[in-house]
This record gives sequence, C-alpha cells and structure tokens, in this order.
Amino acid sequence: VAAKAAPLRQAFNILNEYLQKVPEETAVAHDLYFKTYAYWADLEMRCFGDREESRIQWEALISKNLQDARAWRAYIAQEKVFGTVEDTRKVYKRAVNALNPTNWELPRICEEWVRFERECGDLESLKDASEKTDLRVTQAQQAQQKENEKLYQQQAEQYAAAAAAAAANTKAKPARGDEK
Repeated sequence: VAAKAAPLRQAFNILNEYLQKVPEETAVAHDLYFKTYAYWADLEMRCFGDREESRIQWEALISKNLQDARAWRAYIAQEKVFGTVEDTRKVYKRAVNALNPTNWELPRICEEWVRFERECGDLESLKDASEKTDLRVTQAQQAQQKENEKLYQQQAEQYAAAAAAAAANTKAKPARGDEK
C-alpha cells in the first residue's frame, strides 16, 4: 500500500504547496481547502487505510477554518465509520466548542452529538453531551436574538430615514396650483 500511496501523496504535497501560495480569500471563495483536504483525508482512509494520515488532513482542513461546519461534519462522519466511539466523541466536543454561536449549523451538530451518545455512549457521556450542547444551543439562540434585534433596529432606522426624506421632499415641492 505504501508504494501505491507514495506518488499520490507526493501529488497532494505539491498541491498543498500550491495552496499555500493562493490568497486565503481566493482559496475560501473557491472552496479549495475543503475540496483538497477532505478528498485527501478520504483517500488516506478508504484507499490506503491510514487513519492517522487521514486525521492529519482533517486537522489541516479544520485549522484553515474552524467555522466550516461542513468540514467538522465530514470529519465526524469518517470517525463514526472508521474510528472509535471515543475518537468520534472528541471530534464532536471540539466542533461544538469551536463553532461560533452564530453559525447556523451549530444546533444541528449539537443534536447529532446527543443522538450519537444515545446510540453509542453511556448515561454519563449522554449527560455530558446534553449539558454542553444545551449551553451552546442557548448561546446560539441568544446570538440569533441579538442579530435579529440589530437587523430590526437597522430596518427601523432605514424606514425612519426614508420617511423623513419623503416628508422633506413633499415640503420642497410646490402645490400644483402654485407652480406659476
């Protein structure tokens, strides 16, 4: 396997060197990190059976963007299939702690973690996951409420400005009969 893996790994290393030269905003905009590292990690696990090398690629992807919920979910999915319950649990914990409360995927990942613990964990791990996810979901709801209040305030200000401009415009126009 190592002999077959070597040329492909060399190609990915060259691609990785290229990615280091690409401006980060371009790489993110074109989804280059996810496409490259997730594919590499998947090949390492499925084709070469190298769990540790696969995890190195997942960690490289996560390090590029901790807020990429899709990357976290893909990493978790691989751990569920090829890793242990403890490995999967560790990735869930890291994902739930890393994702920003404003990330709309956070509640979904929290729900998936609790379901995972119901199916694969014990009472203590379920309790731990429930407590941690309840806290994070509450934080997510509070962040969403603040964001909604901010948007409402901005809309109210825009409406008030538009109404003031319309009122000023109406006062500035002469009446129809007074145009002479």
